[in-house]
Amino acid sequence: MSLIDIRSAKQIGKLLRSSRESQRANLQNISKQCGLSVAQLVHIENGNLFAFESKLEKILSYSNVYAQALNIDINTLSEAQSMAPTRDVETLLDRHIPSFLIKRS
Repeated sequence: MSLIDIRSAKQIGKLLRSSRESQRANLQNISKQCGLSVAQLVHIENGNLFAFESKLEKILSYSNVYAQALNIDINTLSEAQSMAPTRDVETLLDRHIPSFLIKRS
């Protein structure tokens, strides 16, 4: 698993969460619509690759199912996000990984 995988999963999760919140949809209703558990949806929104065997393909597959339940195209959202300024990967990781585990060059 690379830093790019972690960053991609977190960005997609953030996009899905903001889309769900803008639609004022709750996790329980989306869970019923897409057939994923509330826990899985929370893991997707948090970009938690570890919940999906550390496989970006698996989280992307579930993210697409989630996006369909929201009636959105995740590829369009991803493209819009890629045009927006992004934070440094290191800063993003610092929030989620204890500092003693981060390898500094």
